Amino acid sequence: MSIHFYAGYWQFGVGVTNFEGEPYCSLLSFDSRKERDAWVAADHFDNNWHRSVVSRREALPLMRAELADLFDGYDGWRVDGVFYSSIGDAFAAFFKAEAAAHRRAGV
Repeated sequence: MSIHFYAGYWQFGVGVTNFEGEPYCSLLSFDSRKERDAWVAADHFDNNWHRSVVSRREALPLMRAELADLFDGYDGWRVDGVFYSSIGDAFAAFFKAEAAAHRRAGV
């Protein structure tokens, strides 16, 4: 199991939630604290902040929601044919695959 560091991109501003109290936040996974902190620090204020550090405790429900369709029984998650017993490792693989797909698509 690897250590991951999480950040959130908040489209409508840091801390904004829906009517059910769920955050309007896209979760990002980084391999190092330095990389994550640099990404958060690069936020530009436009009458609101849009990037924040997200703790593992805060990240868990977001990861579970993102990986819900990839859950493989009670033991873990299958991402691109690889089985992960750690939700953090599964999300990191999922996030990297999504980022690569966006780069290929020019998004």
